[in-house]
Amino acid sequence: MPWAHLDKLNSTNLNAKSGLVFNVKDEDYGATGDGVTDDTAALQAAAAAALAAGGRLRFPGGTYATSGTVTIRCDCDADYTAVISYTGSGVAVDIGDDTNILIRKHIILPRVVMATQAWVPSVPTILTDTGVRVRYAYSCNIEVPHVQNFSYGLQLTGTHGVPYNRFAIGHLDNNAINLSLTPDVSGWANENQFHGGRYSHNSSGGTGVVGVRQIELLVGSSTHKPNNNLWLGGSVEGEVAEHELYCDGATYNTFLQLRWENRGGGGAVVFANDSAHNRIWGGYAAGAIDVTITGTGCGANMIDPSGSASRYDYSGYYGAAWRNQSSDAYPVHLILDTTTSIWGSDLTTAYSWAWGARSLAGKRPGDAYDRITLDNVNGRIKFGTGSADAVGYLDVDANSIYVGGTRFAVGTSYAAANFSVAGLSQASGTGQSGMRCGGTYDATVATSFVHGFRALIGTQETAGTCAQLASFYGASPTLGSGSTVTKAYGLYLEDVDIGGTNYAVYTNAGAVHFGGAVDIALASVPTAANNAAAATAGVAVGGLYRTNADPSVVCIRSA
Repeated sequence: MPWAHLDKLNSTNLNAKSGLVFNVKDEDYGATGDGVTDDTAALQAAAAAALAAGGRLRFPGGTYATSGTVTIRCDCDADYTAVISYTGSGVAVDIGDDTNILIRKHIILPRVVMATQAWVPSVPTILTDTGVRVRYAYSCNIEVPHVQNFSYGLQLTGTHGVPYNRFAIGHLDNNAINLSLTPDVSGWANENQFHGGRYSHNSSGGTGVVGVRQIELLVGSSTHKPNNNLWLGGSVEGEVAEHELYCDGATYNTFLQLRWENRGGGGAVVFANDSAHNRIWGGYAAGAIDVTITGTGCGANMIDPSGSASRYDYSGYYGAAWRNQSSDAYPVHLILDTTTSIWGSDLTTAYSWAWGARSLAGKRPGDAYDRITLDNVNGRIKFGTGSADAVGYLDVDANSIYVGGTRFAVGTSYAAANFSVAGLSQASGTGQSGMRCGGTYDATVATSFVHGFRALIGTQETAGTCAQLASFYGASPTLGSGSTVTKAYGLYLEDVDIGGTNYAVYTNAGAVHFGGAVDIALASVPTAANNAAAATAGVAVGGLYRTNADPSVVCIRSA
């Protein structure tokens, strides 16, 4: 800049006059910093001079009262005691504008406060003023030590967007919306980093005040969404805000290790209208965050707190993919019970569940071997005792289920069979049974019946073509040509003797029908009178009949 007073050249003002640093209190600009005089014009004159000379704007300590906007488009320094006290109703400090790109600048702002709180808790949606507005800034480092009492504290907006910047946050304090990323329909707010700082409101503002937010990310258009922004640390505090975080159309934003100190622990977070792939990782009380999903298109948002359960609102083909590159036989996940330490235990044996590419295995922590294993390579479920390798297993092929190598045929032995059994063997020398049902009756339990085997057929609800309905059907066995079997039974009943009334066969169905030869051993020979009565009734010799004296007894007519 030109020298106005050569006689005032000295070591104090040489640096400022040489175009490197422009002190707002220099006499050429005349800012007072007394907190009373309106310094708006002086600050703007110094900022314009610094921009024109490619220099740095300097705010020494003091309170600079302003009523209009101060626009900064150059490097800037401020003492920690420097304050802009704003009394207007628009924007206190503009960093950049919508016409000229601001690129690779280092800006340290003074504190920016609204002299009187601009927003009223009862009507916080009337938002017209802003503490610090950033527009058309690319790849800048911007330090914001303190912004207080505005409708918007720090706002990133504009027609050209605000990408690739780093913001060092000191304290965004008692602004109706402390931080807002709000690109317009053609702007961007992406790839920014926000480091540390506090986001808070005065406790006197109420609780859960509608429209009050700590951080908001709002979509500009369907293709201009706040995306890929990163928060590193920071403390989101207090109970005044309705929402600690409000995302509307925001995607791929990450909040790493923030403190969420709302409502006794945990904040109120909203994902709305196509907000997707946003992440909250770790941080105090992150596990207590209360999340609301509203609108459509929200998916794959995730909260992964430290020390509590993760929440992943996933949409797509798969949520996560894991691989153990060492071996498919090794697990990729271990689950331990509450008695097992993850630090001092041998996790190769102390797990409760081990999940890998080839199996899912479970056991007690003290077991040396698995008690149950889902083997997806061989299609088996293995069972063991925990003291040795499992030898029992459940297997399956296209038509059968196998238990320990023995087949349970399903729908194959007979047409349309629901379940049939073949070849289930007992130990050698003790006989073989296609199916064996047994157990011990517990006499201490009151019950109306005890059945070793019970077969029930449900009622046919609609008309059909079924010609035969049987609760139990014993098919004729097929014998090979070299068989030594001399007798074959469709149904074989051993002697029954419990000391009371005993029945080998009991029916209350009213009739017993045998379609073939019958061989029934009777406890007593039918009497002549009963035979005669059966003959009169048309029962042929060898046929079955019941007596009037005891209808539950079935006799064979012998004469």
